[in-house]
Amino acid sequence: RLTGSGPPPPDWRRKTTLQAKFGDFGQILRIEIKDGLGFAHIEYEDRRDAEDAVAEMDGKQICGRTVKVEIATGKEQVGGRKVDLEVRVAETARRYHLDDSAVVGLLSVFRERLRLRCDLDQDFEELGQHLAASNKPSAFVCNRLAELRAGKPIGPSKFQVVPPANPVTVAVTPSRPSSIGGGSGGGGAGGAGAGGAGGQVVEPSCGGSQASGRVDGDAVGAAARSGAGAGAGSGGTGSC
Repeated sequence: RLTGSGPPPPDWRRKTTLQAKFGDFGQILRIEIKDGLGFAHIEYEDRRDAEDAVAEMDGKQICGRTVKVEIATGKEQVGGRKVDLEVRVAETARRYHLDDSAVVGLLSVFRERLRLRCDLDQDFEELGQHLAASNKPSAFVCNRLAELRAGKPIGPSKFQVVPPANPVTVAVTPSRPSSIGGGSGGGGAGGAGAGGAGGQVVEPSCGGSQASGRVDGDAVGAAARSGAGAGAGSGGTGSC
């Protein structure tokens, strides 16, 4: 990273300039220079080569400007706060049950997106939407690694996950059997008891007593007594 103020020199934008300065320390896999910004990222094949480059080049001059050289990590300053990618990726992996290959790929691409100054909060939110809607979240991650590494926007998911409905408890209360209107001398009560024993339901007749909306208690009681007697006469089976 260039120190001091002012735009970077024109030669700073050429990868050959950085290749000439850092190529002697080991095999370089990638050099990335952001347009108009005074910082670059150089990826070595071996971490020890990167450490040698830091030890040798930190504080040196490139294109007439002093440079600050350090190892890039997952914890970098973004918007005035520290971002720990390893923690956030681990939380995402635990929530959506990602396998190891998906976790390694996510950590790599999010480090890249951090360097590209992508909005990581939005990235993790939109990625979570896609993973929640996918029945194969690890496969989804592996299929999108190239796009994520290139800094392309993830975008919101087109599919919304419908939360499960809250369970509904239905209370079922057994109803009480209704008693038929009583007659004279307790005949209605006796009819109800005998009818329960014999399994017989006594329907009101369509005679003259029904016209007034009442059931003749003596008739019901007689029918009940008749049913009880029949049950006793047949050996106590209770059939009528």
